[in-house]
Amino acid sequence: SLRWARHLCDTPADRYWIFVGTALLQVGAITGLSSLAHQLTPAGWLVMQVLMAAATVPLTGGWRRSGVAGPLPGGPGLRAALVTRFTGLTAWGLLLLCAIVGVLLLALVRQALEPIYHFDDRMYHASRVLYWIQHATVFPFETHNIRQNLVPFGSELFFLWPVLLTKSEVAGRLLFGLALPLAAIGQYLLLRAFRLGQTAALAGVLILVSTPLIVSSASGLKPEVWSVLSLLGLAYWAVTLCDGADRPGLRCFFLGVFAALSTNVRSFPAALLPGLLLILWWAPAAAGVGARLRAFSAGLLGAGVLSTLLIPLAFNTVHYLHPMGPPEVRRVVQAETTPQVAYTHAIRFVSLLLELPHAPLSP
Repeated sequence: SLRWARHLCDTPADRYWIFVGTALLQVGAITGLSSLAHQLTPAGWLVMQVLMAAATVPLTGGWRRSGVAGPLPGGPGLRAALVTRFTGLTAWGLLLLCAIVGVLLLALVRQALEPIYHFDDRMYHASRVLYWIQHATVFPFETHNIRQNLVPFGSELFFLWPVLLTKSEVAGRLLFGLALPLAAIGQYLLLRAFRLGQTAALAGVLILVSTPLIVSSASGLKPEVWSVLSLLGLAYWAVTLCDGADRPGLRCFFLGVFAALSTNVRSFPAALLPGLLLILWWAPAAAGVGARLRAFSAGLLGAGVLSTLLIPLAFNTVHYLHPMGPPEVRRVVQAETTPQVAYTHAIRFVSLLLELPHAPLSP
């Protein structure tokens, strides 16, 4: 992923989001390809990883380029690049940065110490991963909970592979918990893309990582923080495309990639597709609308295949004639589209964002 990021872009923010996107695609591709032959095993995983690394090297310049630990092409080393990002911090900025690091460390410590006990984690997030390991495939299987075969599972893949290779739940929880620090970096880069100063961007990061809903979602195996990460990447490529940044074709491509990745974590981002098409239509760029749409479609379809998103969608469509599954499940997971529901959500929207405390109801 580092080699692809360095090969495709020069700016640190672009490289970061390419690294995140290719890492998510890589884990999905290894899982899907090894599952085809029921080889989702430690040996099968490592073989696929070696094959992908071997294919990556010639496509990204061969061995003549610096290794992943070497200096960034055309600039200082990675460590120096990170240091220069924070050399001009104000006192307030330094205080905000320390608070952010403190919140992230506390979240990781909690993730390391707190075993899996949440209802959804036991019912299908964690238990689905154990079924995958038992059957050596992520394709549908006999299960005690039908939702394990119906909903996208992009986030659970980051609990699967550490548990598969180490048989350690702690290792799986810790790696799954890396979504929060990755989202914090992504929030900072997105706010900087809006041309906010360092201090304001750090304040935005602190708001994100300390929001009660995010803090509660950062424990266990809830997919929400991975959804935040992928949606931040989607927003970054949309913002830079609308800002008229260079290489619009690459930005359209990764806009499609992150549209598929975000849908692979939770299915609701599929509702953003009409808005993304409007962005592609109106964004200022030298390339024509047709070229933008082709690049976006290539990223969307390619990521849909590599990320394993097509597995539950195809299974549901073939067996239940609907990508969301049978009617009994759709009544639970699919939102109504009546005017009354839209009106109710509209008037509740502001108070919902305030996250007011819940008051117990009387009998």
